[in-house]
Amino acid sequence: MMKIIIPVVVLLLIFAGYGYVKGKKRSQVSTMNQLLTDAVPTGKRIIRLTQMSEEEVKQAVDGFITTYSQGGDVIERPTIEKVDVCYYLTFKEGLGYDLFCFWVNYLTYSDKNKRHNEDVTGWFKVSSQAKGAWEPFAGQQLMFFVPATDKDFDNVSFMTADGTCYNQVFSGNGSLIIQEYKQKKYTSCPF
Repeated sequence: MMKIIIPVVVLLLIFAGYGYVKGKKRSQVSTMNQLLTDAVPTGKRIIRLTQMSEEEVKQAVDGFITTYSQGGDVIERPTIEKVDVCYYLTFKEGLGYDLFCFWVNYLTYSDKNKRHNEDVTGWFKVSSQAKGAWEPFAGQQLMFFVPATDKDFDNVSFMTADGTCYNQVFSGNGSLIIQEYKQKKYTSCPF
């Protein structure tokens, strides 16, 4: 009898756990495709760069535009402003979620083997009218970064003001997954 009960209990635990991802219902976990489909393209998008010279910032911006324009897309150049020792890239409100994520990741890495900049921080304002996958973030300013512990090179993380941290994998079906630990302290956009 015990030989039957143990496998049944294990199967029940697996099925019960399937609906949850680190404390969140699976239905609450979004994919990149869902976030793009449900996006309302309004809100401020800013990235702060430290530890980079003006020339390095310009080269990084040019490199991103060249790389992501190869598929025929038009990539608009952000406004670059220096404040104290930091450079700020300000994007037009229509910049999509995926491109913003790509910018943060690209500016963090100079190539696939090393980090170019340890302190890239982006802020992405979500519309207060957000629906669907964005509804839990409506009206919030999300803080984006690539964690120092990252080894995948193909994702980005963001935090909400309450300190909840998410990891976004870049593939279309890549999930937005809540993280168990805070990767960084949340700071508000200085602008």
